[in-house]
Amino acid sequence: MNSSLRTSSILLLLAGGLAFLAGPGRPANAQEVQASVMPGLVQVPPGEWFPVAVIFDMQPHWHINTENPVVPSELGSPEDFIRTAITVTNDSKLRVDTAAIQWPEPEMVSAAFMGTPAEYGVFSGRAIAYVPVQVVPGATPGQATMTVKASWQACDDKVCLAPEDASFPVKIAVDPNAGRGSAYLYPDLFAGFDASKLPRSTLGDGAPMVAEKAEEAAEGSTLFMVLGIGGFIFMVIVIFLLKFLRAAVN
Repeated sequence: MNSSLRTSSILLLLAGGLAFLAGPGRPANAQEVQASVMPGLVQVPPGEWFPVAVIFDMQPHWHINTENPVVPSELGSPEDFIRTAITVTNDSKLRVDTAAIQWPEPEMVSAAFMGTPAEYGVFSGRAIAYVPVQVVPGATPGQATMTVKASWQACDDKVCLAPEDASFPVKIAVDPNAGRGSAYLYPDLFAGFDASKLPRSTLGDGAPMVAEKAEEAAEGSTLFMVLGIGGFIFMVIVIFLLKFLRAAVN
């Protein structure tokens, strides 16, 4: 057997061995969970906030734990369940509050890790978490960068695999001329993001339009009230003077 045929045979044997180890239900190239990241905006003015979507796509019958797993005793010790986590490192042009991440609602699944079936809440199918980010007020125009790291543990109804993680670089253009409140790049992807839940600390000078309008309305209301009271007093004085003049004439 020549060297090229021998090499080909070895490669085929290795491929067959890998497929056997993977098992009939799990091909060698299977990916139970695929993570990806997408910013809601790529051009953002200073002071404006925007969400970054962290997307977990899971194969059928697979799931990942939530950010705070609630584990029934039938499934074992909670310490053995690796929570799904998101961490962010960013440059000085961005402000990130990972405590304000908006996580998806868990779905109930049945598992029997210890032999006894029990239900608990997990993320399955497609799960999207939203990280609120703000371009800091006064940020200089140009590129701003951040790295989003996601970590998770894939499980089916009987076993859990080793924890995994992946890091994703994200680049944002800081542009003072970019419109505030611009539409997201992929509206359907950000349909679950609730801007009203943004913490005040992340809004800075970018959200204040709502607060400023409220203050202006309050100031206008106060001025209107003052003018109304002043006008009423003026009318009372005029009526009194008219009555006084009529009495004097008579």
